[in-house]
Amino acid sequence: MSFGNTAKDGSGTPYWLLQDSEGRQILVGAAAEDAAAAGNPVLIGGRYDATARDLDDGDVGAPALNTDSQMIVDDGWAPSVQSSEVADDSDIKLTVPASTRWRIQSIWVELVTTAAEGNRQIVVEIQDASDDVVAQFRAGIVQAASLTRYYLFSPQVGDLAAFRDTDYLSTPIPPLVLPAGYDVRVYDNAAIAAAADDMVVQMMIEARTV
Repeated sequence: MSFGNTAKDGSGTPYWLLQDSEGRQILVGAAAEDAAAAGNPVLIGGRYDATARDLDDGDVGAPALNTDSQMIVDDGWAPSVQSSEVADDSDIKLTVPASTRWRIQSIWVELVTTAAEGNRQIVVEIQDASDDVVAQFRAGIVQAASLTRYYLFSPQVGDLAAFRDTDYLSTPIPPLVLPAGYDVRVYDNAAIAAAADDMVVQMMIEARTV
């Protein structure tokens, strides 16, 4: 049978310590929710570690704090760059890996066209895991033969209908979060010299394991 006392030496008023039906101690704080702290309440806090902890499966861990006692919250999104720099190819596809999601930040495209006559139309296409097209974003103007042009597809950029400074074009796209198996295809929709034009794709993303 458990009991407590208001004095350390036992000379104070004794109190029974309450337990539940399983014998577990019942603790109640002196201050209620949304009330001023009273007495010396037991606070649940986190811990600062100079070196990040490496917990194993099933381990208990305290909330992580920085040196300013602010809780560290990591939503799991990590920045990275997905790219393709294959020569003689103007049809590029980048695929979201298994157990992963991509949040696209921007897509940078460099296209160097050969002397083959014809206007190239650059398209960013989103395909699902079955290669069905779910979205397309087309550059605002075509690119002729024997030219080098630079394209930026990203949220919150201007929708240019002419090349700025002779060689730069931006096209807005909505915020995109792609599940595993989805493709980002960047290509010349006219397929003028798909096996001869040179295309570089640099896609800035945030990735998260799911």
